[in-house]
Amino acid sequence: MEFLTQVVAGLVTQLAGTNSVFALYNAEGSTHLEALKLSSTISVISNPKQSATVDKFSKEKEDLVFALQWCYKKKARYTVIFEDDALPLPYFMTRLQFILKQRMPHYKQDWAFLKLFYPPKWQGWSNELHIIKELILTSLIGSFVLTSVAYFVQIVCKNRHTNYPKKCDLILLVTLSFIFSMYTLWTLGRPHWLVLLGNISFHFNFIVPAPGCCTPAVLYPQEHISNLINYLNSVTCSLSFPVDIALDTFVMKQGLKQLMVVPDLIKHIGFVSSLGKGWKDPIEFRF
Repeated sequence: MEFLTQVVAGLVTQLAGTNSVFALYNAEGSTHLEALKLSSTISVISNPKQSATVDKFSKEKEDLVFALQWCYKKKARYTVIFEDDALPLPYFMTRLQFILKQRMPHYKQDWAFLKLFYPPKWQGWSNELHIIKELILTSLIGSFVLTSVAYFVQIVCKNRHTNYPKKCDLILLVTLSFIFSMYTLWTLGRPHWLVLLGNISFHFNFIVPAPGCCTPAVLYPQEHISNLINYLNSVTCSLSFPVDIALDTFVMKQGLKQLMVVPDLIKHIGFVSSLGKGWKDPIEFRF
């Protein structure tokens, strides 16, 4: 099954029974055979005023602007734009609804967009403040669990009249447990840890500041789409100024926030970039 068909199948299944509006934007016209096949099943739109530009970076911007304009006319509260290789996870819709209802109200109207994916290879432990806090807090929780287990084992062993020590240096035990927990998390790797949390419960999905780059799947609130369209129409995208960097620049100029869901709600299943960045390293798909 082709990438696009997988993405469409994943979305159609989860959108069934909701009041969401879904359409496939065919940016390649009659040459995109897979999109043409899908047109018999779902709504497929195209840009009748598509320019004859051959610059792939300009075309990527034009495609995004057209998609945003089409969605803006639907007057939906939120718009999500997927690239053709952004595969939604099985729990995508339920998690997204939870995030919009429980997490996003804290930000009110001061955010421009919410990224639903960020490359796992760049989600490792780093010196960013919120990631340092995450590592320390998680290690403290692990330390508490290990210390509790140690005391429980001590009580059980004591009742069995073993030679297990009667007393334990609490400070030393907590410190060692904390170091062990932090080392385990560091060795496991944050991307794998996030995947584990995401599979456990939707309560482990959080909102954090989004780094620059990467737009396989992005949610836009209705309030800022018009200004974003006007800004994108006023700039020229290029190799040194691609559309994802243009989005970052828009955020800074408007004094807004760009946010990201952690863990990811989609998988980026494409093997090669359409912008000529070459094939992905297979190691990226281990997460």
